[in-house]
Amino acid sequence: MWEEKERKISHERKKKQITVKTTHYISASPPSKKFPRT
Repeated sequence: MWEEKERKISHERKKKQITVKTTHYISASPPSKKFPRT
């Protein structure tokens, strides 16, 4: 029971870390890549 909870928490933490990394990568990339100007 307790281990299952711990596993869930660590899994959520990992997911959060990945999200933060992705957000950081997107914000770090130049704006022209996100919004190509015509």
